[in-house]
Amino acid sequence: MEAVKTFLARGLRPNLYYWRSHDGLEVDLLVEIGGKLYSVEIKQTATPMAGHIQPLLRWQQIIGPTICGESILVCCVQKPTEVASGVLALPWRDFHNWLAQRL
Repeated sequence: MEAVKTFLARGLRPNLYYWRSHDGLEVDLLVEIGGKLYSVEIKQTATPMAGHIQPLLRWQQIIGPTICGESILVCCVQKPTEVASGVLALPWRDFHNWLAQRL
């Protein structure tokens, strides 16, 4: 809902998607901005681990660098923290600002 509110507050149509492969791999939220697909995984954890971002890393491999925007893990960390492979763990309270900066 925060993503929808962020788009609508700027008078933009929200281009938001969910993705699941035939073998069960899923990404919680895909946000289309400027021809790029930003991937977002949402977890209720304060201790993000490599396993939390596996869907994001797999998505990046499938979609490729031309279309793939940043990938983030929205969770209960206190401050933005790199988990691995350039994937940022972002406090849930910062998601709105992160998204607004990309619109």
